[in-house]
Amino acid sequence: MTIQNPKPSDGKRIHGVYWLHLPEHTDPFTQGYVGITHRKSRQKEHRDSRRIPSGFIFTVLAENLTRFEAATMEWEHRKERNIGWNTKKGGGKFIRALMASGASPNV
Repeated sequence: MTIQNPKPSDGKRIHGVYWLHLPEHTDPFTQGYVGITHRKSRQKEHRDSRRIPSGFIFTVLAENLTRFEAATMEWEHRKERNIGWNTKKGGGKFIRALMASGASPNV
């Protein structure tokens, strides 16, 4: 089964994948927080959060992605709960179900 991926030129929002981490962190697959957003204000929202330690670095891992591409990348970084500062699995319910079914996304 292959899922077709809408491209940003189709009028969909452009998304990015980011990594919040401390200066000593070196591995986005095991440390810090990985998330996706289409809002530029997301970094400030994390700065105001009590759950993320202060003094973190905001690193963009990828940008100009569709929601599907961003969710797939987040899932790759957070396949399980409680990795780094993330408490939930990445990718949202749709991507988790897709990956669990063994489907191959066409991204």
